[in-house]
Amino acid sequence: MAEQNIHEKHNLSEEQRILKHFAARFFSTECPLGKVKESIEADQPYSRELWMKMAEQGYLGLLLPERSGGLALGLIELAIISEEMGKACLPGPFISNLWGSCAIERASTATQRGGILAEIIKGATTLTVALLQQKGEETPASAELNARMNGDGYLFNGESIHVMDGEHADHVLMTAKNPGRQSVLAVIPLDSPGFTLTRVPGLDHMRPCYLVSCSNVPVAKEQLLAVGNSADSAMAYATSVATLAATAEMVGTIQWILEAVMKFTGIRVQMGQVIEAFKDISSRCADLIAAVENCRSAVYSAATALEQGEAGAVDAVSLARTLTAETSDELGSLLLQRQEGMGLTWEHDIHLFRGAPPFFNSIS
Repeated sequence: MAEQNIHEKHNLSEEQRILKHFAARFFSTECPLGKVKESIEADQPYSRELWMKMAEQGYLGLLLPERSGGLALGLIELAIISEEMGKACLPGPFISNLWGSCAIERASTATQRGGILAEIIKGATTLTVALLQQKGEETPASAELNARMNGDGYLFNGESIHVMDGEHADHVLMTAKNPGRQSVLAVIPLDSPGFTLTRVPGLDHMRPCYLVSCSNVPVAKEQLLAVGNSADSAMAYATSVATLAATAEMVGTIQWILEAVMKFTGIRVQMGQVIEAFKDISSRCADLIAAVENCRSAVYSAATALEQGEAGAVDAVSLARTLTAETSDELGSLLLQRQEGMGLTWEHDIHLFRGAPPFFNSIS
């Protein structure tokens, strides 16, 4: 019934409903919370087996063109599937792969796209993005990495912080400044000489972050994607898409938390009756249902604006992200409070979802 209400409220097409149904079934089957918790406890959030199954379903190429082997779906479909990933608390490098592959699709030549994008879609290659700099800024214009000419290529030097999934990536998408202060966008194998990865503490158990240091990392001509405005434009669009997907994931997490709250209020007994019978509790639950629906509506609205190239699309993505992050914090705190002592233990699944959203709160 809840799924049917989502379909009706947001006017999902029949194809989108089927997509949502099969995604929910796939992630609940292949990524149960018990497995997620085991992967976190083992500090192994990346499952090669699950990754290849996602590739078989086409999830690694949702937005990418059919000529590269992708599904060429839209941003609404991305939001639908990302929400199901969030509800399943999916670990692994999906967001970083999406972020990088969108930039490559926008900035690269046909030859480059036919190479690395096809490998990403098949699951043979994983990708991450090095964009955040030591100053805490996240735009290509703020890049502290420098690109020094080296024949017809470059040498990259500097550091980038909070690089997601660095240990499990084969390539990294990086932006550096050339001597003319233009952005240089390149995709580089992480086993190139001069790279150093250092694990940094983080709140998100599913997406470990790294400090990437570059010391005269060689960048060949064929690894260069774009220079100047085209590089900035490609990264700006890809960052908005990745932020949208991360926000849709958060909608999935708060949907799970909402359902957990509703289930608990239906079984917790005080003064001889379940607490959902109390007016203040039932009113509060109604407000929470409306809040989650508002977040979902904001994500779908931002997806539409971004896909249609509307002037306020970036602001719409930022609004959806902020609204959803605030609702996630409020709902998570409420569930912890409702569960009393049990909610403070690692055995309760709420802690998987409480650790999921932080990274992209600093992006876009």
